Amino acid sequence: MEFLNASPLEIVVVLVIAFIFLGPERVADVASSFGRITRNLRANTADLTREIVTREIDRHEPLVPSVDLGREPAESSDQDITIKPD
Repeated sequence: MEFLNASPLEIVVVLVIAFIFLGPERVADVASSFGRITRNLRANTADLTREIVTREIDRHEPLVPSVDLGREPAESSDQDITIKPD
């Protein structure tokens, strides 16, 4: 297990030292804060990744629909169009 390039023994040593200096209540508060920060960081990273992917997709889509240049556009008429029910 590698967390920040630290072996499990190094992590245990750091936790024991933190427990000695901070006390049990304070260590729990710090661990809770660290977990909250980690959760927020992961959520923000996921949101940022999703935003980047969405903008990349949008960037490669045409801005206007393609137009068939081989045909003349249909002329519009000013007549009323009525639809008869069946």
